[in-house]
Amino acid sequence: MIYLLQGQEDGSFSPAKPLLNKSGKRLMLGQYWDYSLKRWNNNQGPFRSIIGISVTAVDWDQDGDLDLLLGGYDGSMHLCENVGSKSNPRFNDASTSVMTGKTPLIIKGAHGIPEVADWDGDGKFDLISGSGDGGVVWFRNIGTVKAPTFTTAQTIINQPNGKKLGEKHPGTRTQVHVVDFDHDGDLDLLVGDYGKRTMSDGSQSSHGWVWLYKRQEASKK
Repeated sequence: MIYLLQGQEDGSFSPAKPLLNKSGKRLMLGQYWDYSLKRWNNNQGPFRSIIGISVTAVDWDQDGDLDLLLGGYDGSMHLCENVGSKSNPRFNDASTSVMTGKTPLIIKGAHGIPEVADWDGDGKFDLISGSGDGGVVWFRNIGTVKAPTFTTAQTIINQPNGKKLGEKHPGTRTQVHVVDFDHDGDLDLLVGDYGKRTMSDGSQSSHGWVWLYKRQEASKK
């Protein structure tokens, strides 16, 4: 389920409230765990096997209001279009799969948590995501401003491939934020991860670290 926490003038947030679709039902992607019934629920429809794990607000079709880009645990991405207005959003009852050509977009290694950014500087937003296996991939937008379409995944940061995690390479379940970190006019990457380390006493220690990747001149082309 998706919740909205509205910002207040004092910097705090209002209590969370669920977003509703145009039929007045709670907005969600696929199934969810119903704690009161102690079972998986909402297991009907085309996305019944998907568990939603992320949401990104973006004006997908450039009509002046915010739509919702949903990421799935299985690595898929789905668009929930705002068919209302900027001040009175109303979302479609069903989400649609984001495509690469005629194939649904999928993150190899699962954990689709998309970031929206114009990575190649052509004036159209692209999609960037980490994955359950680690690394970062880029889906270039080769469509138009109002009708985005995407290439297959291009690797920005390689997956760890068994290297010592948490020392020189990010771990798994990577999550990405795109920002001009050093204010030099190009986009850099902040990458969060999850990793485990075996300590000297044989015990396991887990971590979630943030890594900075500064963009190099050759990668801007």
